[in-house]
Amino acid sequence: MGNDETKLDRIRAALAPHGIFLRGVLDFDGDGPDMLGGRAGTVILLGNVGGSIWPSFSAWRQRYPDGGDPLDVEPQQVVLG
Repeated sequence: MGNDETKLDRIRAALAPHGIFLRGVLDFDGDGPDMLGGRAGTVILLGNVGGSIWPSFSAWRQRYPDGGDPLDVEPQQVVLG
């Protein structure tokens, strides 16, 4: 599980500056639900803690004033790249 710990640590580190935190992990041992044409081995639940997301949303809104609703667009850009 050492390698998985490293992956989760990298995910945490990448998302924390955006106020998004790892809230849970479901490990299906390769027998998970169909997702994007394949079986999910692991699903990671992401979310915010209190008002942690607002500084990132505010900065996003300043960069993209006509970019739509930051609650819809900004998290997708952060998570999906």
